[in-house]
Amino acid sequence: MGVFEWDASYLHELLGAADDREFLEQYLATFDMRVKEALQELGDALSASKWELVQSAAHKLKGAAAGVGGAEGKNTARQLVTALQDSPQAGSPSIEDIRRSFETLSAAARKEFL
Repeated sequence: MGVFEWDASYLHELLGAADDREFLEQYLATFDMRVKEALQELGDALSASKWELVQSAAHKLKGAAAGVGGAEGKNTARQLVTALQDSPQAGSPSIEDIRRSFETLSAAARKEFL
């Protein structure tokens, strides 16, 4: 499962005509921090088989994706949440796959704007 397809137009709309590099750097740093925290929560919850916490962490990842990728990122992250709700023990991407996808998303945003 390729976890995320990124649509840069959302951040272009967010930034508008302004070329505010400092704002974008802070925005992406916050994104990275939230993703790191949610991935830690997801890994801990999976290890403990606490499926409600797995779903909560997946929901946080969905919000993070929406925050930088607009509808496309949100829809793809929603697939992760749905997979975890339907069968949290199976059928979902690994933590490492999710981490790599978010790192790719962050790197693409940085390349596009910074």
